[in-house]
Amino acid sequence: MPPKATKKDKSRMSKDGDEYEGETKNDKRHGRGVCKFSDGAVYDGMWKAGKMDGFGIYRMADGDAYEGQWKANKKDGTGTYHYASGRADVTRHEADANVGEGARWSAERDMAWRLSGGDVVEEISLEEAARIAELLNVAVPSIGNGSAEPPRHSGGDLTAAAITLATEPAPNVNDCGREGAELAPAPAPAALAPARVRRPSVET
Repeated sequence: MPPKATKKDKSRMSKDGDEYEGETKNDKRHGRGVCKFSDGAVYDGMWKAGKMDGFGIYRMADGDAYEGQWKANKKDGTGTYHYASGRADVTRHEADANVGEGARWSAERDMAWRLSGGDVVEEISLEEAARIAELLNVAVPSIGNGSAEPPRHSGGDLTAAAITLATEPAPNVNDCGREGAELAPAPAPAALAPARVRRPSVET
């Protein structure tokens, strides 16, 4: 029997109170869609076989917002994390793990820091922070908004509401949606310890 074709689906409410509106395939979220979770979190982006996969924006009820690449419900690739205070991080993830070099900007975008695996290493110039963002192929975050007009990606074009910025590091989102037609609530954001300041090693 041939698989069911991708189709537009009207809003559906699960028994847990989550609401999904978007495309489905084989009764699973697949393609472009928006899921409003019962805890107040919202994911607007691409799905594959019932999971967040591709470019998307995950906005938490407390105002935290992460926009970037996802794979099987995990942050995977480059992205930007926005804080309510206005601070912003540009980083790269592999299966939810923050890896490699990144950059952090102050709320006023007049100070910047180098990140390594999500940890602060040292203060750097704005030019160096912009260079890191360019290497990651991510735009330098603007002041006062997250990404009212997300960039176009191969996974599909997105148009999202303006993102409220947030104050705490982005929590891991490992199981934002179960496979299948029924939707699942997003896990509550976990409290994470503040970033550790680490001195860079000096080669001799």
